[in-house]
Amino acid sequence: MRWNGPFTSEELVGKALAPVGEDVVIATKFGFSFDGSSATGLDSRPEHVRLTGTGRPR
Repeated sequence: MRWNGPFTSEELVGKALAPVGEDVVIATKFGFSFDGSSATGLDSRPEHVRLTGTGRPR
């Protein structure tokens, strides 16, 4: 596993909380858009916010 880069913290948190995932609520920042492995800017449109909230933790 990589220890830096996009989505690394989401993967670590997802693995750590896997045993108790149904009992935990995580608040996080959002609004960044990515193209592969690099940030391309900000995207705070409601539809993007909904997508980012449903795909994590991994």
